[in-house]
Amino acid sequence: SCVRSLQLSFSDGSSSEIDIFILTGKRIPIYIECKSGEFRHDIDKYLSLRKRLKISKNQFVICVFGLSQEQASGMTRMYDLTFVNETSLITHMRAFV
Repeated sequence: SCVRSLQLSFSDGSSSEIDIFILTGKRIPIYIECKSGEFRHDIDKYLSLRKRLKISKNQFVICVFGLSQEQASGMTRMYDLTFVNETSLITHMRAFV
């Protein structure tokens, strides 16, 4: 199952939007944010959202177009989120199949 532009509403009245939500055949939720250009100013927002959703780091994916594999790996080690680029997204998703 897959949904684009998923609107999340929380009991405290706050809300957030996720670019892509996937529920795998194994019923594992995957949240994907797609970025191009500058994205670093949003990292704290995504860290808070991941913790609020109580999902593991590898289930909250930031896909940044043009990010090198070295940059993606470094940011994944640095932050409690998973960073991929347009070519490594599929490889990351295969782990959930």
